[in-house]
Amino acid sequence: MRRAASGAGSAAAYRGARVKDCSHAGIASRCSSRADLQNIYRCADDDPSRGGEIQLHLRCRKESQTDADARVDELVEKIDEEMGDAIFSRKGESLEQIVSYLMQMRGLTLAVAESCTGGLLAQRITALSGSSRYFLGGAVVYSNELKTQFANVPKALIQKHGAVSREVAKALAEGIRQRCVSSYGIGITGVAGPTGGTEQKPVGLVYVALAETKGRRSWSATFPGTESGSAGLQPSRRWR
Repeated sequence: MRRAASGAGSAAAYRGARVKDCSHAGIASRCSSRADLQNIYRCADDDPSRGGEIQLHLRCRKESQTDADARVDELVEKIDEEMGDAIFSRKGESLEQIVSYLMQMRGLTLAVAESCTGGLLAQRITALSGSSRYFLGGAVVYSNELKTQFANVPKALIQKHGAVSREVAKALAEGIRQRCVSSYGIGITGVAGPTGGTEQKPVGLVYVALAETKGRRSWSATFPGTESGSAGLQPSRRWR
């Protein structure tokens, strides 16, 4: 659902907030219960390659700029109350910018091992100036042999669970973290399509894992569509 900003006055203020993992309908459902949030925002999809991010545009008009700024700041806070963790940026920054800021502020480093994404994650990270301060590097490991060679994934693990599995995603994350001596490691494996899917592991199934010294977490998603057309759609997700 899209809502246009309303109000009359000589001064206007604008804020942009970015939402992740929530559809237009989900945003409308959360905000429709609040009368003070109706008719003051508009949703716009980002580039589909950004994986389902949505930009919220908030605008307000008042008689003075001070009043307009104060009101739109108040609206951002109320949207934040309703959307919670779905909002990752309150000033319009990209997800990569937020990650870069937090990693550098905390003195952390990152390495990635990508299979089905073919280097897309590393590309998005390194597109930002200053990413070398926290991003150490990684590997694109399509073949099982390179998963073992570059990310220390045991051959027996691949044989038991398959290359596209939660277990291999976790092993990729931990293996690349150890190889690169980084604070965090990310492992990604999946069936990008358009061919190669099965009933148990359909096209669009992706496993993502995050490894750190305290342990490993994994996330699964099923993106409808094919390799070229699924990135902007809303997937189903599970964390473990």
